[in-house]
Amino acid sequence: MANRMTSNTGLLILVILGVVMLQVENTQSANILGMFPLSATSHNNVFSALTKELAARGHHLTIVTPHPIKNPPANYTHIDVSRAVAPHFKAFGKISVVKVLDMHVKLLDVTVSVCEDVLSLPEMKELMDPKKYGKKFDLMLISHFFSECFYPYAEIYDVPVVTMSPAGAFPTTDMMFGNIALPSFVPNAFFSFSDQMTFLERSMNFVSYLGSSIYMKYFIIPAEEKVAKKHFKEISPLTETLKRNSIILLNNHFTYNYPRPLTPNMIEVGGIHVKSPNPLPKDLQKFMDDAKDGVIYFSMGSNLKSSTFSPALQSALMSAFSELRQRVLMKYEADTPIPGQPPNVRLEKWLPQSDLLAHPNMKLFITHGGLLSFQEAVARGVPVIGIPIFGDQEMNMQKVVKLGVGMQVPFAELSKEKLLKAMKEVLGDAKYRNNMKALSNRAMDQPEHPLQRAVFWTEYVMRHKGAGHLKPASLDLDWCQLFMVDVILVLVSIPTVLLFGLYYFVCRCCCGRKRQPAQVPKSKNKDKRQ
Repeated sequence: MANRMTSNTGLLILVILGVVMLQVENTQSANILGMFPLSATSHNNVFSALTKELAARGHHLTIVTPHPIKNPPANYTHIDVSRAVAPHFKAFGKISVVKVLDMHVKLLDVTVSVCEDVLSLPEMKELMDPKKYGKKFDLMLISHFFSECFYPYAEIYDVPVVTMSPAGAFPTTDMMFGNIALPSFVPNAFFSFSDQMTFLERSMNFVSYLGSSIYMKYFIIPAEEKVAKKHFKEISPLTETLKRNSIILLNNHFTYNYPRPLTPNMIEVGGIHVKSPNPLPKDLQKFMDDAKDGVIYFSMGSNLKSSTFSPALQSALMSAFSELRQRVLMKYEADTPIPGQPPNVRLEKWLPQSDLLAHPNMKLFITHGGLLSFQEAVARGVPVIGIPIFGDQEMNMQKVVKLGVGMQVPFAELSKEKLLKAMKEVLGDAKYRNNMKALSNRAMDQPEHPLQRAVFWTEYVMRHKGAGHLKPASLDLDWCQLFMVDVILVLVSIPTVLLFGLYYFVCRCCCGRKRQPAQVPKSKNKDKRQ
C-alpha cells in the first residue's frame, strides 16, 4: 500500500513538473516577425543563422524573405517574396567595376522598386491587417540594408525592432543609433582607407560621411516613405518609426575590421554565420583528400558570377591555373565548360564554401573580398587573394594586405601574369599562412560564439520590453547640440565680446579726445597783416 502511494505521489510530482516546464517554455517562447525582403544570398546567411537558432530555442518565426531555407521546422513560417525581388538583383550579377556614385544611384532605384513590388504582394497586404492575419508578434527583426519602407509593420503590431546589418556599420548606422564615430579615424566602408588616414583621406572620408547623411535623409527615406504611405493606411513618419530600433546586431568585429566606438545598443556579432564544418559530399571529400599538393578555391561570391567574365579573362585564368601543381575548385555558374580548361581545374555551380575552407588541404582562397568570405577564411585560417569589385570589398582586401594574410589584385588589372605572380607568392611564402593562423586565433578568442551573443541580446530586448535603457540620449539631440556647436559658439563668443568691449573702452579713454588745431599767436597774425 505504501509503495503504491509512493509511486502515485512520484507520478503526480512528475506531472506537475511537466506542466510547470511547459508553462515556463511557453512564457519564454515568442512570436517573431523577420523582415528581410531586400537581401542577397550572403545576407541571408547572416539572417538565417539567427532565425534558425531562435527557432531551435522554441520561438515561433514568420520570415519575409526571397531565400526560404530548406526543411524549415514546424515553428518556422516563410513568406516567400522571391518573385518580386529576384528580377531586381540580376543587374548586380554581372561582374564589373562600379563607381561609388553610380552604385548609390542604382541602389536608390532598386530600393524603391523592391519596396513597391514586395508591398504589393497579396500576402504582404494580408500581413498589414493584424486582425485578418490572426497573429500577434512580440518582436520584429529587420535588415539594415535599405529596408526602411517595411518599418511600419513594427508600428502596426506595436513591437520593438532588432536590426541586423550583414555588412557591419555604415555612417548612417551611427546616426540612426546615436553613436559618435568620427570620420577622422572610422573609415567609410565604401573606401579602401584604413583607420590611420592622411589629411586628404580624412577630408574625403568626412565628405563621404556628410554625403551619406544627405543621401539617406533627403533621398532614401523620403522615397521609401512615399511608397510606404501608398500601401499602409495610417502610419507615422518613418523618422519616428525608426525610433523603435532597440539594438542593432553588426556583422563586425575589430579582428576583421578596425576598432571603433560603439554605444550599448550596437552589438558586434561578426562571424555569426560561421559554424563547425559539416562533412563534405563524398566526391568533394575525395577530390580534397587526393590533392597531395593542396587545393585552391576560386569564388566571386553568391551574387557575382564568374561566368560573366569575358572569354579572354576566362582563358587567362585557365592558363594561370594550368601552371600550378595544386588542384583548383572554381565556382562557375554556366553549364558549358570553359575552353582550354586544364585537368587540374574543376568547375562547380555551387560549393559549400565554409566547409571546404576547413579542409586541411585547402591552401589558398581567391575571393571577391566580401566580408562574409573574409570572415570564413579567417575562421578557417586560409590565406587569400582578393579581387575586389565594389562596396566594402576593397577595404576588406586592404586590411588583408595590411595584416599580411594575403594579397590583392584589382579587377581592372586582372591578368594571367599578375594572378599567377600573386598565387606563387602566397603559396610559396609561409608568412601568409602563419599570419592568417595568428589572426584566426585572435578572431576565435571570444567569451562566446557570436551567434549565442546575438541570441542573448535579441531575447534581452524582449525580456525588457524593448530595452529602451540601452538607447543613448544622443538620439534626442540635433547635430549642433550633439557636436557641442552651440557650446563652442558661446564659449568663443563670450571672450570675443569681452575683448572687443575692453578694446573699445581703452580706445575711448585714450584716444577719445580729439586734438585741437594749434592756435597761431596774435603777434604773428599782426605781423602777417602788416
